[in-house]
Amino acid sequence: MNRHAMEKLHAWMEERGFPHFTVLRPENFAWLTGGGDNTVVAGEGVAWLEVVEGKVKLHTSRIEEGRLVEEEVTGIDEVVAYPWYAVPEPGRPSDLEHDLTPLRLVLSPEEQERFRALGRDAARCVGEAVRAARPQWTERELAGAIAEEALSWGIQPVVLLVAGEERIFKWRHPLPKDRSLGRLFMAVICGRREGLIANLTRLRSFGHPEA
Repeated sequence: MNRHAMEKLHAWMEERGFPHFTVLRPENFAWLTGGGDNTVVAGEGVAWLEVVEGKVKLHTSRIEEGRLVEEEVTGIDEVVAYPWYAVPEPGRPSDLEHDLTPLRLVLSPEEQERFRALGRDAARCVGEAVRAARPQWTERELAGAIAEEALSWGIQPVVLLVAGEERIFKWRHPLPKDRSLGRLFMAVICGRREGLIANLTRLRSFGHPEA
């Protein structure tokens, strides 16, 4: 568990008189656990944390219990597992109606180091794909190369945009299409790892007059 995050959450709960609180959102789950992932389908949690009386309980299905305990969370005080067909509604109050974003904005020293490492690795993997690209590649081919590099570094592409010469000056958020990169292209990634997201843009020119 993220001790720094737990201290901030406990203080926040005391200010509001909450004896217990439920954490469901993936971004908050990752923050509280120090990088744990409670999703299978992107953006949808399959587990939640119940913070009560200074302890943390993990609630999930029996299908996910072993994997989460072994690979995603440490320092949990109790695990409550349900049959997959009888998982109850999470308790309230929760982060579905209370925004915890302000608590996450100031990163701890450990989070800062993880963020710096993520930025370096994201730049490295996108750079490898961009340097390998050729004008005859399609935007989708470049997107696939970036995704392959990112996943090999444990980075999940949350946003992946590519625009070749034909589209780079036309759209702000160009989803990759089956168009050639041409003499100028742009690649954008928002990559997530351990609950943190690094955003970066790279452009490459093959002699384009406006580059």
